[in-house]
Amino acid sequence: MQIIDLYIRDGVKYTSEGNFPTPTRLIDTSTDFTNGNFKVGQLIKDLNSGTVGSISAIAPSGNNTLDIDGGNFSGTNQRYQIYNDYTKLELFEDESVSITDTIQNVKDPAKIFTPFSQQFSVPASKHNNKFFKHYYNSEIQNSFDARFQGDGLIQLNGVNYKIGKLRLTSVELKNNAAYSYKLVFTGETIEFKQILAENELSSLIYPDSLNFVYTSDFVKSKFQGQAEGDDLIFPLITHSKNMRYGYNGNVGYKDAITNTYLNYADLKPALKIRVIIDAIQTTYPQIKFSPQFFNTGLFRNLYMWLHREEGFISNAEEGGGVQTITRHWNYPTVGGLNYDLISGNELRPASPRFLNGNDWEEYQLRLTVNAALGQDYTVEFRRLSNNELVGEFQGNGTDTFIYYANPQYWGTGRIAVKINIIAENTLTISQDLEVRWVFDNGSGSQNVLDVGFYRADAPISENTITVSSQMPKMKIFDFLKNLFTMFNLTAYKEDGVITLLPLDDYYNAGKTYDITKYVDTSKKTVSKLLQFKNIKFKFKSKKSYLVQYSVEFQGDNFSEESYGNDEWDGGDYKIEVDFEKMMYERLTDEITGNLTTIVQGAMLDKKFEPTIGSPLLFFCKSTETNDALLFENPNGSLSNINPYLRPSNSLSNIITGFISVTLNFGIEADEYTLGTGSPTQVSSTDLFTKYYLNYVANLFSKNARKTNVSAYLPLSIILKYRLNDIFIIGTTKYRINSIKTNLLTNKSDLELYNLIENTSQSINGQRENLQRVENLQATSVASDEITVTFDPITDLNLLRYEYFVDDVYYGFNGPSSFGNNIEKLDSGTTYKISVRPIYSVDGGENGAFDTDLFATTL
Repeated sequence: MQIIDLYIRDGVKYTSEGNFPTPTRLIDTSTDFTNGNFKVGQLIKDLNSGTVGSISAIAPSGNNTLDIDGGNFSGTNQRYQIYNDYTKLELFEDESVSITDTIQNVKDPAKIFTPFSQQFSVPASKHNNKFFKHYYNSEIQNSFDARFQGDGLIQLNGVNYKIGKLRLTSVELKNNAAYSYKLVFTGETIEFKQILAENELSSLIYPDSLNFVYTSDFVKSKFQGQAEGDDLIFPLITHSKNMRYGYNGNVGYKDAITNTYLNYADLKPALKIRVIIDAIQTTYPQIKFSPQFFNTGLFRNLYMWLHREEGFISNAEEGGGVQTITRHWNYPTVGGLNYDLISGNELRPASPRFLNGNDWEEYQLRLTVNAALGQDYTVEFRRLSNNELVGEFQGNGTDTFIYYANPQYWGTGRIAVKINIIAENTLTISQDLEVRWVFDNGSGSQNVLDVGFYRADAPISENTITVSSQMPKMKIFDFLKNLFTMFNLTAYKEDGVITLLPLDDYYNAGKTYDITKYVDTSKKTVSKLLQFKNIKFKFKSKKSYLVQYSVEFQGDNFSEESYGNDEWDGGDYKIEVDFEKMMYERLTDEITGNLTTIVQGAMLDKKFEPTIGSPLLFFCKSTETNDALLFENPNGSLSNINPYLRPSNSLSNIITGFISVTLNFGIEADEYTLGTGSPTQVSSTDLFTKYYLNYVANLFSKNARKTNVSAYLPLSIILKYRLNDIFIIGTTKYRINSIKTNLLTNKSDLELYNLIENTSQSINGQRENLQRVENLQATSVASDEITVTFDPITDLNLLRYEYFVDDVYYGFNGPSSFGNNIEKLDSGTTYKISVRPIYSVDGGENGAFDTDLFATTL
């Protein structure tokens, strides 16, 4: 029988922002620490650094100051949290506490679970009543606040067993007196839903350095190949134009409808997914991710297209509203919002006037507005002196509007006119003003005396785009949930840090325990493992025309995969990712019939009209092109873009054809190489094969069984096991589906499933009975290399050690070399380095299972 200790602290926490002028002093001008809510001994945590100390003095130098013991606090504008320390609860002597432990349950393969307990009781003793503040009496002011879950800690024989949350559910009374408090324990959960609520990606705090002035030059600089790897880029994905090469006999890369070249307004930006993850951690300091997945090379190459609304990038206000571009044609001619003369003669100051008889001189203001086809706007001409409306026009697309400033309507005073262009979205609107000085004889005959051509560049404030305003409409929680599903990530929380790993990597790090002698052999149940006949993998949104045509005309469910058999017993289980799935296209020169080196995406529906869809994730690579990819500048000149940023569903080597990973569930051809991998590639690297196959194949195996058995596990196993460990009973190896442990009796009810040979390891010729590498560690880390070492293997059949970086073969060493220097790495990136010993077995070669190490370059 174990000694169980239960600790709790209430869930009320005060969060604010302050300065630490010294390591032991907090100043927060927004908080009065003498208001009765704070006391000496409470804990204080810097949410940015994780430093924890305790309050040693209240208001030592004013009501907004605290003194702190422990920790080394520093910094200004630091978010901090104040909360109470743990209190040990008194327990009933014979109270049973049972904890159920599970993380990846075969009953629901797409979900991640956390440890939890059945309801148990603690006595309503004097000590416990003090903590719960007689919760049963609703008339007591400032009683225990059960709306919050308290932090919980369970110890067994004085050793920490589980950290998590305790929830007060009820109080049992006997003879109108409190008898016990009912509690439920849950493990150290990943409280995304509670923390993130309904907030969307647009609400996150992004670096100001990502905001940009929306100009042709900026877009062009981020569209060219030199921008590869930048946090913000402009990939070759159009939102409104259907770009073709040599379409209808028109030479070059042009829109099929308008026969126009690509320009800056045809492209939208994309943001690195890693930036979004960083923004989540910045906005919510209580969320901290480990680097094992979110900092890998794969993930650092992943982008989200900033496509918030269909069609052009917009500065339209959410929920309606309009934007106004205001310019003046006035004298003096400089400063303010005045138009600038670009050619012709300066006609300001200008005053209409009557001449002899019916003759007069007037000024014709000819405003050309350049806007997207289908974009509505209003043009106003107003007197600058009193804002009187003297001319109004309705426009759509590109059009020219003329206001006649003649003495009959304007008068004979100096012209000072304000011109407004009003639209929901003004970002893609530009304008040119031609002013003509005209003699009119009153009988319809006019003579142009002089002309001036003017332009007004938009102020930086009007054309500045904030990244947050362009984020797709998706909740932060849904964004993370879809990422977890897409890459089959398993998440668990330890010491406040959320570790994320693909399920195969999580399982590969497990240990093995032989529990045969602890198992109760008097009763055992063996049953069918899975209640499904099929698992289907798909992306929920496929709005672009190429994907839709693929399904409609070819019957090809692009990027989908399924595993199972319709003849088997059970239902279908769907794993769906709510990201957009786009098919990119390598264009053909329709004049010559030759493939070009231009690969593009287009968010157009089957009618070739703009559409929206779900958020789009993709890779982007700098690609050289021998074909003219002409980009039209605002002055009408053309720039040849080479190299350009090519969107892709895969990370591939365009020379060898090797594909390291794809963003499709099924096997699909790379859009550029048009192949599914290199000739030497052993297996596919699609999402299903890379992240799901081993797990799913095990579940669907003919020999797969679920086994329920009881065991009395020793404390040495209870305190150390992890859910990625393997339990051996007799000669059979099992994965852990769930463990329910009675902490009082030490009895564990185990739900296990037998471990079938890993599909990937079978393909690679790996055997479980061969000795793996142990004590793999990084002994030296630089910005571009990592040195690893491990314990030597003395088996005489050892032939060599093979090394893999992010699952890609790197090289090998002979059996006498117990380490390697992994070179040519990117700085600040986390790499998975795997070592696989290769042995001579029965005249052939077989490998042991890999040992993995995650290390980050400087």
